[in-house]
Amino acid sequence: MARKWFFDPLIPHAYDVINIDPPTHFKTFSAFESAKGAQYPTMDDSWVRALPVIDLASSDCLLWMWTTMPKLTVSIDILRAWGFRFVTAGCWHKKTPGGATAKGTGFVLQSSAEVYLIGAAGHPKYRARPQPGLIDTSDTDALFYEALAGAAPEVIEAERREH
Repeated sequence: MARKWFFDPLIPHAYDVINIDPPTHFKTFSAFESAKGAQYPTMDDSWVRALPVIDLASSDCLLWMWTTMPKLTVSIDILRAWGFRFVTAGCWHKKTPGGATAKGTGFVLQSSAEVYLIGAAGHPKYRARPQPGLIDTSDTDALFYEALAGAAPEVIEAERREH
């Protein structure tokens, strides 16, 4: 029997941009955090590292990878293990529906931001000059997509929603 393509039904080596939020496990130490539990199935870091993500990438591909502050160094290692080089990073400043800063995960600080890493394989095309780094999505989702069309922001200001 022929071996099935890992990311079926996606097409191998077809994507110029990959946006991925790997299901890495986050270990908690407090009763409050452990009571919340994971809201989706997670994988051990070694399993995430072994995912053949580069097999999705075209020869010139940008990777947008979500992570958290406590998993930052592990996530950069995973990005490199997948065959991408680290290019830059930014963050999503999470807000409540009322516009206040939302609290999140952390070991030393309770993070109000989630990090995204940008990696590259080959020589993807993007603007040669740095772009302004702040967009605000508090009005509508249309603003978010309009701003992203102009440049990848360094800081995304947006309401925290379900997973």
